[in-house]
Formats: sequence, structure tokens, C-alpha cells
Amino acid sequence: MDKIALYRKYIEEVMNVYGNETPAGKDVVYQQVFDRQNDHYYLMRIGWIGQTRIHNCVFHCDIINNKIWIQEDWTERGIANEFLERGITKPDIVLAFNPPYIRQIAGGAYAVE
Repeated sequence: MDKIALYRKYIEEVMNVYGNETPAGKDVVYQQVFDRQNDHYYLMRIGWIGQTRIHNCVFHCDIINNKIWIQEDWTERGIANEFLERGITKPDIVLAFNPPYIRQIAGGAYAVE
């Protein structure tokens, strides 16, 4: 399996793990959004808790230049850890929610574009 196909598979695996959890509130659901053609992947939490509308992104990943760019991550554990456990190397994971200077301070732990 080529690298990009493997990354797509891993992103979808991680999304399925989190997307199959039971969300808080009986009127809240997870929506998994796969744009495989453009390599955009979102896990959304949508619904209502009482009178409060819930519509937020749990995580958002893109595949850009043969790397996984984590654009947003509100998971407790951090999806970068899920990718590392699956064998993706740190240079192929970009914590895009951090500004570039923070990524550089990390000592190359995560890719800098």
C-alpha cells in the first residue's frame, strides 16, 4: 500500500474509533466527513444539549504534501498519538493548529513546512 493510501486508512480508522463513542447528550451525534478526493477529514459533534446548540469540530485532518496535517484536535488523548502508534513518523505529522515558530521550538518533533 502506498504512503498516501496508508495515511487515508489510518485517518479513517482513528475517526471511526472516536466517531463510534457515545457523545454527551442523547440528542448529540458524531458526523464523520470524508473528502477522499481532496484529502480533508472531519469529525463533527452535532445536536442539542437542552437549549444549547452543539456544532463543533472534534478533529480535522488534511493530507498535504505527503504529510498528515492536524488542523484541529479536541480529543483528550491527541490524535497525533494515535498516528504515532500506527507507525507514522513524527516528520510526517504536522500540528498545524500550532503556529510555525512553536513547531520549530519542538525540536523537529513534528514537521515544519
